[in-house]
Amino acid sequence: MDRTGIRALTVEQGLALWDTATGSDRVHLVPIGLDLVTVAGLGEEGIPPLLRDLVRPARRRRSARSAAPAESPADLARRLGRLSPTERDRQLLNLVLGQIAAVLGYPSADGVPADGPFGDLGFDSLSSVELRNRLNTATGLNLPASLVFDHPTPAILAAHLGTEVAPDAAGAEEPADGPAERGPDQLSGLAQAVEEALAGENAPRDARRGRRRAGRGARGGVPGGGRGGWGG
Repeated sequence: MDRTGIRALTVEQGLALWDTATGSDRVHLVPIGLDLVTVAGLGEEGIPPLLRDLVRPARRRRSARSAAPAESPADLARRLGRLSPTERDRQLLNLVLGQIAAVLGYPSADGVPADGPFGDLGFDSLSSVELRNRLNTATGLNLPASLVFDHPTPAILAAHLGTEVAPDAAGAEEPADGPAERGPDQLSGLAQAVEEALAGENAPRDARRGRRRAGRGARGGVPGGGRGGWGG
């Protein structure tokens, strides 16, 4: 909450605000401590709508270290699609852990356990929404506000992102001789194999038909059921 410009109130401040509120004739009151400098530093998109009339958004200067553009959601999906399933899962877990560290104010993601429940990590409703917003920006998805509650650990959340960010990635690992890659010669050979298989299945039926035709021909004096004689 400090990072959003909302300060914690001491007991004395809270009681003083309570006395002020009960003695006021205003219908709606918001007893809150604000650091307007911090609020202004959130930028136009980061300032909560209710506070936008109180401050003028500050322009964020980009340092040389942050000058390089971040990876776009489309680039992320393409990169993940070229990876093996194991490496793809690892990259997504690193993404989730990095965003968690940023939300909780950790210096790095090294101290974030992949299997630690979000509740044990210190997440509440505000930090859960902040994590959801960060992941939406990174992936281009429209994830629900209940994301952390639906997927209670970073590892489970990362696995869920894998099904959303690169759902077709597994198809990239299909063998090169799959149906979509077979040339005309291979397809022709496949068709011939099917015909031979069908012919094998029909062989008993064709044999029975041949025996019946031979029997009819023998009774009529013409071997094999032919129309002409043998002569002599």
